[in-house]
Amino acid sequence: MFTVEQCLAKAAELEQRAAEPHPPDVQDEFARLALQWRRLAARAEIQNRRTAIAGTPQA
Repeated sequence: MFTVEQCLAKAAELEQRAAEPHPPDVQDEFARLALQWRRLAARAEIQNRRTAIAGTPQA
């Protein structure tokens, strides 16, 4: 699985590519891919939280 940081870096890269002068359909595809990477970042963050909670000793 990718780290949150890796996912966000890839999303930023794709967003930058979407802002470049490409045909509209290509820009849209870059934007869609960036959104998917942001969703992966959110999932990775949730997994990190679950892992941290699971590793926390119960009182």
